Amino acid sequence: MVLSQPISDYFDQLIYAIGNYHYNWHPSCELLMVIQGRLTINVEGYQFQLAPYDLILVNANQGHATLATVPDTVAIRTHIDPRFYQEQGVQLNQGEFRLNSALVPHHPLYSRLRQAIARMDLAANPFEKNSAAFALTSLLYDNFFCSSCPRSPAPPAAQRPVYPVSEGNPAPLPRTP
Repeated sequence: MVLSQPISDYFDQLIYAIGNYHYNWHPSCELLMVIQGRLTINVEGYQFQLAPYDLILVNANQGHATLATVPDTVAIRTHIDPRFYQEQGVQLNQGEFRLNSALVPHHPLYSRLRQAIARMDLAANPFEKNSAAFALTSLLYDNFFCSSCPRSPAPPAAQRPVYPVSEGNPAPLPRTP
């Protein structure tokens, strides 16, 4: 199998200041690494506290939101289009990624993941970026993908909770039909 577009089209990185809750979901997998500060991330109703260098991977179409718990919190997020895996014969719909350093604080491959994330961001040319992207996606798939884990279905938009923008931990607001 061959990729249908340039490798760079499957990845999007952004370094940004974490602010208030913004509940969202999207078709990409999202790998988040805290650079400085602390944050709370809510993934499908479960909250985790993350500190500098912590990592979490939010699977495609999982609802999630972040909230800085201290000023000047900064993170780098890497979106990975699932088609990058699927077009190479990997069926992500038959399992899910399980990467959360809030639940598993120590893993021998966390430092290699952090390096690959940084290499993608700091790449001086397309070859370096592609090399880092393949290193990152290989590490993720080989070590953090659970093919026997049932995929949590994303609730329809009408059933997803809505979170208020607040400085504290959010509580879901009821939806009206």
